[in-house]
Amino acid sequence: MKNTFDQPLFIFAAFFLISLLFPDAMVHAKHEKNETRPWQGEISSGLIFDNNILLVKTDKESDVIWESGLFLAYKPKEISWHTLAIYDRYLSNSELSYSYYEIGGQVALGAYQYGGFSLNFSPTSLLDKQDPNRDLLSLGSYGFNLFAEHDTEHIGTIALNISYTRLDYSAPFDAKDSDLITLSPSLFYRITDVWDFFGEYGYSSGRARRGLIPVGFNQSAFDDISYKAHLLSLMFTHWMPEQTRLRFRYTIRKKDFITGDADTFHQGRTDRTHLLSAEIKRRVLENISIRAQVKGLWKRSNQAFVDFSGNKITLSATYQF
Repeated sequence: MKNTFDQPLFIFAAFFLISLLFPDAMVHAKHEKNETRPWQGEISSGLIFDNNILLVKTDKESDVIWESGLFLAYKPKEISWHTLAIYDRYLSNSELSYSYYEIGGQVALGAYQYGGFSLNFSPTSLLDKQDPNRDLLSLGSYGFNLFAEHDTEHIGTIALNISYTRLDYSAPFDAKDSDLITLSPSLFYRITDVWDFFGEYGYSSGRARRGLIPVGFNQSAFDDISYKAHLLSLMFTHWMPEQTRLRFRYTIRKKDFITGDADTFHQGRTDRTHLLSAEIKRRVLENISIRAQVKGLWKRSNQAFVDFSGNKITLSATYQF
């Protein structure tokens, strides 16, 4: 099964931890070029080396992912609009490729207050490799995000995000279909002229449809992936000369399954996932930047057979217009 830690969090909580192709579109970056043109955009493309694309401990496989995307922003007057499209293509396991699309807007609610929304959609894509001996598991999603921000004089920018996502699994895994609600306050603070801080706490609740799913040849088991989760993410950004930026981020997520006695696989299970990343981004020409990122992920559970670890190295370039 594909390592889907990044994909679902990116789908239903884009403001959380996921190092997207366009991180500055999601996090304040006061040092970035501030254009007054109504149309702005970014085209980005890069390669990701993932040393463990599968979740199962007994089957480890690496792959190179070609990640490309487009971000467009339009601000004719008081309301600004944006759209985002990202496509991840697995070069060796092309059947695992997936995409994500988003459209949204933002409006000023006062001199120092802002509010906005976004709609997102991810078409159905496979989560595991094709195997004639088992049913294929795939996932699609759609949802929305609402947010409000307030710029303060002393403590920086505080924000609140509320998101809803519907996870739609393929038949015969409909029992996994889930409704996810996430609430996440955050803070952006300028420490010095060259150091920024961003912190976020998130609480999410997932309610699954529940029911029987296939687990082997002519076998089935009751499945309930309902859960409650807490997330804490801390990020420090250092602005250097020569249009260079360093960014360090740590995220921890605690996920408690609230499954009943009928699901012995998830009952009483608690997963703790740690994500640590470091990246450097440098503007090499007026409209072109390059970025390198290293990311490590460790999941530890009170049921050791679901423990997981993996590393990713990303090299990408972005063109701004």
